[in-house]
Amino acid sequence: PGTLSVEMTATCEEPTLCNLTQHSYFNLDDGGAGDILDHRLMLNAGAYLPVDGDLIPTGVVKPVDGTPFDFRQARPLRMESEGKQLAYDQNFCLASTRGPLKLASWAQGANSGVEMELWTTEPGVQLYTGQYLAPPSPGLEGRRYKAFSGFCLEPQVWPDAPNRPYFPQATLWPGQIYHHVTEYRFRLPGA
Repeated sequence: PGTLSVEMTATCEEPTLCNLTQHSYFNLDDGGAGDILDHRLMLNAGAYLPVDGDLIPTGVVKPVDGTPFDFRQARPLRMESEGKQLAYDQNFCLASTRGPLKLASWAQGANSGVEMELWTTEPGVQLYTGQYLAPPSPGLEGRRYKAFSGFCLEPQVWPDAPNRPYFPQATLWPGQIYHHVTEYRFRLPGA
């Protein structure tokens, strides 16, 4: 068991957009030698932000009910539509504002049983399933990662907030202190 805690703070002298996150990749089974499609995932989100062809949110806040975006009960990432693996690169809506540290997500490696909880103060989390992975340089232990070798859970304010006044806002004002806490809590099977 262990926790990776990420704390970010910022101040400004002029009004500034401030929506910090991190883009850490996880593969809870084998460090990326295989894919993450059989990992189980739970997200505490009743809505998500559909995106256009450029991956910009359309402005609609859509309930996850009855969609492939419903992860409120843990399920595998593997889900096909019309014979193709669904790929995710969407923001899931956890809350309407920043708040106290709360459980946003839980994931488990299908083979290892390793569990990871994501706790955050942020109102959204971007799920990215690594569909575009194909780095030119080798990674961990010389591995060549491929599509779906890792997934990211990126806590943040909902993207495109400056253009959507009804989204949680990302403007930092002079005199304010931006404070964002994220914890990745890991547990081994039987621990």
